[in-house]
Amino acid sequence: MGSPDMALDLLLTDDRVDADLFARELNTLNFKRRAVGQKLVEEIEAEIEAAGRSDDPIILVWKEGWNPGVLGVSASRVMEDHGRPVAVLSVEGEVVRGSARAPEGFNMVSALESCSDLLSEYGGHERAAGLTLNVSDMEALRSRLISYTLETYPSLEFRPYLDIDLDLELSDLTIEELEDLERLRPFGSGNPEPVVSVRDVAVGGRVMTVGDGRHLKFTVDDGAAEVPCIFFNMGDLEGKLTTGMSLSVAGVPYVHRWGGRSNVEIRVRDIKSPEIQGRT
Repeated sequence: MGSPDMALDLLLTDDRVDADLFARELNTLNFKRRAVGQKLVEEIEAEIEAAGRSDDPIILVWKEGWNPGVLGVSASRVMEDHGRPVAVLSVEGEVVRGSARAPEGFNMVSALESCSDLLSEYGGHERAAGLTLNVSDMEALRSRLISYTLETYPSLEFRPYLDIDLDLELSDLTIEELEDLERLRPFGSGNPEPVVSVRDVAVGGRVMTVGDGRHLKFTVDDGAAEVPCIFFNMGDLEGKLTTGMSLSVAGVPYVHRWGGRSNVEIRVRDIKSPEIQGRT
């Protein structure tokens, strides 16, 4: 999304006024890209659930009209949530183009190479690749990639995995700190989003589901601060997660902007409690 020329102009300009203008415009584009990417992730998850494909050893999902500029980052998010290889593709007439992402230990380029007769273009590296093919070959590609994965990686454990970068207090999660963190973007292969944990907090306020019951919304409270959370594809925990329950949360903190207002939220990746378990 947007032209790379603006980023180059920012690096090359000697004019402070122009530099500030370019930086602001790039920041605005980045916020728009994140919003589009978040919406796409929700659409991808809905497609996976509707098709009953969440247990496939490699997940392929495609649809007309998906923004090509955010397919890669969206595939990474879905791959992290499901703990297995994922390919997300956009249909343009008779042609399908997209991005594939894989967890550590899986070679995505080798997987695509095994189906090269179906692909007009493909390339990348072990954990990230791009591919192009005819829409009429998508079901054949899915079938062959599933067979390849089961035959080549029979002992590979497909489950979400999580590396914690920092243990923090809720009071550490300020808008100012997270805006500084956003300077590390773009996140992706080789530069994953930082995952933090907050321990020994309590569920505060109302626990509810959104997105047709698929996603869970709640807040966490440590007595000094309260932060909203969203846990994608874990709506079935609604009746198990109760106000006042003690738990630890791991996830990606971010600045949620809506209607001219900003607040800190956590996109939850996992929870642990003596009374309940999240994805693990």
